[in-house]
Amino acid sequence: MDFTISRDDPEKPEKVTLMNAIMGNGELKNLAEVVHTPYQIKLQQYYNDKQLPKVASFTHPLFRSIEIADTDGTLSRKLTSDQEGHLSIRFPYTPALSKIELYSITPDKGTQKIYTLLLKP
Repeated sequence: MDFTISRDDPEKPEKVTLMNAIMGNGELKNLAEVVHTPYQIKLQQYYNDKQLPKVASFTHPLFRSIEIADTDGTLSRKLTSDQEGHLSIRFPYTPALSKIELYSITPDKGTQKIYTLLLKP
C-alpha cells in the first residue's frame, strides 16, 4: 500500500490518501527496521478471527532527521519538516484482516489516529 501524507496546518492532524494498493502472491521477507525517532507512523492491523492486533512502526515521512557537516568536521543531526511525504507499507494479507489504522506519533501532539481503512471479506 502506498500512501501520501500531507498537512496544511501544523495544528491539525495530517491528511492521508491511499494512492495505490497491490496484492500479490509471494513470501514477505522481514525487512522491518527499528524506528529510533520520536516522529513515527504506527500501523495497526485488526483481524476478525480473534487474532490479536498487529502493530508496526515507520519513520514519519513529514519529519526526517538529516545529518549536517559543521565547519569543524563534526556531524550533527537536524530535524526537517515537509508539507507532503510518501509512505509505502508491505504486510501479509489474510482474509481475516478486517481493518487497518494509521496513527501519527509526534512529541508535541502525542498519538493521533489519522486514517482508517475497512476491508471487506
